[in-house]
Amino acid sequence: MTTDFLEASVHIMIISTSVPGPTAPLSATLPSQPPLFPVQSWCIGQIFRPGVVLQTVNIAQLYSDPKTFVDKSTSKSAQQVLADSATFNLSTATEGDLINFVENNFLGEGLELGAAELTNFKANPAFLSNVTDPLLNAFTQTVNGYWTRLARSTNQSALCDDYTNAALESSVDYWDSYWIMQGLLKSELYSTVNATLRNFMDEIDDFEFIPNGGRTYYLDRSEPPLFVKMRVSMLECLYPASIILGWMVYDYVAVMNDTSVLQRTLPLAEIELVWWANNCTTEITSPYTNQSYILARYSVNSSAPCPESYLTVSTESEDYLTASDPTYGTPLTQQQAEALYGELASGAGISRPASK
Repeated sequence: MTTDFLEASVHIMIISTSVPGPTAPLSATLPSQPPLFPVQSWCIGQIFRPGVVLQTVNIAQLYSDPKTFVDKSTSKSAQQVLADSATFNLSTATEGDLINFVENNFLGEGLELGAAELTNFKANPAFLSNVTDPLLNAFTQTVNGYWTRLARSTNQSALCDDYTNAALESSVDYWDSYWIMQGLLKSELYSTVNATLRNFMDEIDDFEFIPNGGRTYYLDRSEPPLFVKMRVSMLECLYPASIILGWMVYDYVAVMNDTSVLQRTLPLAEIELVWWANNCTTEITSPYTNQSYILARYSVNSSAPCPESYLTVSTESEDYLTASDPTYGTPLTQQQAEALYGELASGAGISRPASK
């Protein structure tokens, strides 16, 4: 593993780059591959989705953690990366050929994000005046100062013309962002909250929902729709009685009293809720009362392994090996395996691998 240091105006940001580790001699031909999985309807791009590039890298086990590869940026255009991969003859290509391909076409993990300066940072936000204990006040002020170390912005130079992925630990996660926003509001970092919400609005515009996280392999799953509550949270500080208007949208407006944003956010919130109703709800009937109810649940329509937990044997959640476990008394049929992949992806939607 090598480490690069990016100097920023506020702090030093550490970027780690994993080096491919072959599991066979460089001259050895690549392992044989099973048939490719069907192209998934949610896929955009052709690199970080179930396909020849992702499957070849995973079967060769170049990285101990399969998330490593899908968290990289490409160093060339998507078209050039795919053109380079097309020169591979999988029946004769070697481990060394694949390592050269990865090193020549991909950058380190997390390079899409760079350290950013918080120009509106307040070292002593108003809420600190309510912390009367000197020790707790000093501790809280120190924690408040961590925002300057956590701020990130997109590094446009690391992006290509295709969708790429932000690193797992550094990307914007939907559910986490709601709780982070509560701290940002207390610290009076209102423009940062506004920018985060506008990013979410753009995602709903593009996909009709907010993905689980900021990576293309999350485009088949989401988390409970907190967007409405995020926006309206800014009347909550001004009007404490008004606490049931929604979620993310509510929190923003409750503090800032910025109702102008509702012109865009309310139609988008409805679009997101319609997506949830169409994709993540089912009707159940009580066997006792015979009354029917609509149940919302995590539900992913996928018939292939999750890209971040594809085949690799040394991870806690490897979808392909779970579906192909040789200890099963009777091997799963293709239909059963595809259903299992959907269940595993649904479990991943709550940010917890099935093995945990």
